[in-house]
Amino acid sequence: MFGPGEGQCRGYPGHEELELALVKLYRVTGNRSYLDLAAHFVKIRGERPNYLLEEMASRHGNNVFPEFAEYDEKYAQTHLPPAEQRTAEGHAVRAVYLYSAMADLARETGDEALEAACRALYENITKRRMYVTGGIGSSGKLERFTADYDLPSDRMYCESCASVGLMMFCQRMALLTGEAEYCETVERALCNTVLAGTSKDGDRYFYVNPLEVWPDNCLPSTSMSHVKPVRQPWFACACCPPNIARTLASLAQYLYSQDEEGLTIHQLISSEAETKIGDASLRVSLRSTLMQDGKLRISAESGGRVLLRLRVPSWLEKPVFTVDGRPASPAMAHGYAVFPVEGRCEIAADARVPARFVAANREARALAGRVAVMKGPFVYCFEQTDNGENLPALSVSPDAPIRELPPADGLPGELPVLRAEGERLVSTTGDGEALYAAPRFASEPAALTAVPYALWCNRAPGEMQVWLRAKV
Repeated sequence: MFGPGEGQCRGYPGHEELELALVKLYRVTGNRSYLDLAAHFVKIRGERPNYLLEEMASRHGNNVFPEFAEYDEKYAQTHLPPAEQRTAEGHAVRAVYLYSAMADLARETGDEALEAACRALYENITKRRMYVTGGIGSSGKLERFTADYDLPSDRMYCESCASVGLMMFCQRMALLTGEAEYCETVERALCNTVLAGTSKDGDRYFYVNPLEVWPDNCLPSTSMSHVKPVRQPWFACACCPPNIARTLASLAQYLYSQDEEGLTIHQLISSEAETKIGDASLRVSLRSTLMQDGKLRISAESGGRVLLRLRVPSWLEKPVFTVDGRPASPAMAHGYAVFPVEGRCEIAADARVPARFVAANREARALAGRVAVMKGPFVYCFEQTDNGENLPALSVSPDAPIRELPPADGLPGELPVLRAEGERLVSTTGDGEALYAAPRFASEPAALTAVPYALWCNRAPGEMQVWLRAKV
């Protein structure tokens, strides 16, 4: 029914998804028509006249979704042909699903224009439009991208599905280019927004993932109504819970990939893999305690000579490698340490994974003069449970030592609690009753306690904040 031929419909999906599914179907069946249809849907997007706008006009205002009264071409990425797009626009989930298909098509067909667009879109997202947690989509209205560096912490959207889609896009870019950088973004989204989207018991969910929550102002019928201070049991539009479940259930595709030379380990997550590289069998067992003691251990056994590539993330400080207990200096290629394996061997890495403060680009106005805390790929947050109310009154020096404490009771993952000495603003005016008065600032010392953002709101509900004021 769909295609460029006479009598065929010139339409394409309003919410991109089918394109990447068609590529998968082509890979399974070998039927080229599925790949051709995926390429067709991508190619004609952005053509004039705009099919989706014409279809909408034909309804004479009878829209299923009232919010589409403000629909524009960028919302569904039809403002330009995909190969010409250079900034991430519109509905964030739709966008990264489209970019995933574009990366798939570039890999299958060698389309250099699509690859160039994908590289530019990735740069725009990760350097100008992505939250520190790997969340995307700054506007609660129409769930969309906005402008470069527009990254508010309390009223953004950051849909769980959008971070899943970002993982999908970056995984495909890693396979297309062989570059480890993309897998670091997969890791950022997975370890923060995606994991935060479900409770520790797996039965309650966040659709929206803010970086700052004041429960009292998350009110219905206001601009904050989309922000929920606690995870919900379900949603009328229930895309996020099953999308998170699907992602976690299929995590292996993000951990490993293989080619004719060997196996690549993209994510440093404890796991086991068994496969064949050509005629050679290969078994790998990976044990990671990097967040606890900076150690990584890999047992490998192969039936022939193969290559084992291990991603070395940017947050891994001064890694020291050994093979069978002897010091090793593996070759590095595109962010991966490369180890030849034949028979049995034990590969180990010992490194530092210190907790650290991070700041945002000066152009990110909402984050000016603020710092966040990270350990490895995990962003940490400050909760009312540990720090009391009115979290915006807290501040910390970026030079303050960060101590690691045992994991918090009742939280999974064995991730340490972090603590730093800071200050709490206890007075701002001389008249405590007046809304505005002459400034009289006073602070007192405060021990600031942070837990992984992925685990927030798994204890008592309350305020939460990722970014603190920095004492400059």
